[in-house]
Amino acid sequence: LKFYTFIGTFSVVSLLTADPVDRLTSLFDVNNHSLEKYDIFNEKQIDDFRLTVVITVCILTGLFQVALGILRLGVLVVYISEPLLSGFTCASAVHVFTSQLNGLFGIRLNRATGPFRVFYVIIKICFVLVWNSPNDCNRIQRPLMLTASA
Repeated sequence: LKFYTFIGTFSVVSLLTADPVDRLTSLFDVNNHSLEKYDIFNEKQIDDFRLTVVITVCILTGLFQVALGILRLGVLVVYISEPLLSGFTCASAVHVFTSQLNGLFGIRLNRATGPFRVFYVIIKICFVLVWNSPNDCNRIQRPLMLTASA
């Protein structure tokens, strides 16, 4: 997924769609330190697989929503409490914010996964900002200044 899919109102949907894509494309890791022979996949095959996963997730989500509508299960939303919805919204806003930090500071980090992803990203960015040389700090602060002045 490109970086512009995480901007705007579709950011949460993009993050939720990227999760199964990342999990399934990690199976194509050829550097798995095993002795078995695996076919080496090129970038085009991996991109085609990513697109297939995204299309499959979208179709299954649509079918699930149609089934819930036919069964008239929309009334179950009444039982979801307001604190649960606001907590989910706040947590997704934090995830969107941390996904934008790389571009904000002009830093290229490896993508972190797992339950503590937010903390890993923040720690890595703080480490890069604190331990860089003055020349690197000028490069890092430039995108931040452009964002602040816009």
